Amino acid sequence: MKPALKIAFLHFAEPYHCYHAAPMASAMARLPGCEVVEFVNYRACLPHLAHIRKRLGAPALPQHTFRKSWYCRGLEKAHLLDAQRLQLLRENVAQLQEFDAVVATEYTAALLKKAGLRAKLVYLSHGAGDRKVGDEALIRHFDLALLPGPKMADYLHGQGWLSRKQIRTVGAPKLDLLPAIPGKAAPFGTQPYVLYNPHYKNSLNGWKRLLPQVVEAFRTRQGTSSDAGLGLMVAPHVKLFHEGWGATARWLQSFAGGNIRVDTGSMAMQDLSYTTTASLYLGDISSQVYEFLVRPRPCVFLNPLRLDWRGNPYFRHWTLGDVVEDPADLMEAIRAAPERHALYLQAQQALLHETYTLPSENMPAPVAGEQTAGLCNAHALRDWLLEQG
Repeated sequence: MKPALKIAFLHFAEPYHCYHAAPMASAMARLPGCEVVEFVNYRACLPHLAHIRKRLGAPALPQHTFRKSWYCRGLEKAHLLDAQRLQLLRENVAQLQEFDAVVATEYTAALLKKAGLRAKLVYLSHGAGDRKVGDEALIRHFDLALLPGPKMADYLHGQGWLSRKQIRTVGAPKLDLLPAIPGKAAPFGTQPYVLYNPHYKNSLNGWKRLLPQVVEAFRTRQGTSSDAGLGLMVAPHVKLFHEGWGATARWLQSFAGGNIRVDTGSMAMQDLSYTTTASLYLGDISSQVYEFLVRPRPCVFLNPLRLDWRGNPYFRHWTLGDVVEDPADLMEAIRAAPERHALYLQAQQALLHETYTLPSENMPAPVAGEQTAGLCNAHALRDWLLEQG
């Protein structure tokens, strides 16, 4: 009898990464011949993992503790999180040697290979592939990449970083949470609302200057009959709040009131609640737009910096809705978006298909009947490991 495959899932980044990895970890733990252990860096991840398992109806998984020196703990206490994660990886190579595979959602886990990790290092994507990432070339140090769809697979292969044999396109495990979104998750009840989801890269979207103008546009127009009853949920990419010691969150909360709500860190920002229940998506460069488009709906994109985006592959999602450069035109674009959605529907469906491989397209029956990307990823990893011998 062959010994069980031992798989380690590393939750060494911010809690939002848990939503990408935990559904696969739970699915993998169900497979015969697989033993799964989770390593958790920050205590803030623990309630998110419990929340995910509750949504999925899955039990908690065994957890191991990362070893941390006084220096590593000091970096964490000083909120120097990027440096802390790198130090953490260096200090835990030996502990991870006992596993057959180590799964991570961050390119920086490549440091493990550089530091001598013998276990197979597996990348599990946490994005959608539209934005250029500074450290993405590190993926060449991974043994296998589990990717959400052909768009990202073609890009990473085209860059020469991965061979086709190192790639499996098996969907996004985070989407397994979709069937578990309760109806009460809608923040405005049955009232329609716009989800404003600015990315944290201010240099690409100018959100710091733009956000007050967006809020003012909604407040000014709310009294008109055409806009009555339309809510605005400001829910930025959660990484936007990882600097500033809470000052950014407090500043954003000052805009809340009336038909405007602001979320600066709840689980609803990360578990698909808003992207599932919003009527319209208002954003810029966040990959969360694809989570919204799993059920195609109107989108409006903001380009106050007047970036030259047309023909740029990193802005393909801006072809899925009207792009507004002048905030003065925002409310008119939002009012027109439902009627104009027919112009973008086919493009939304086509690009979504490139971005996410659906479970039913990738798994044989009866497994496909379960319709979970986490299970697709788990099967792909187990089969690949068995092929390696």
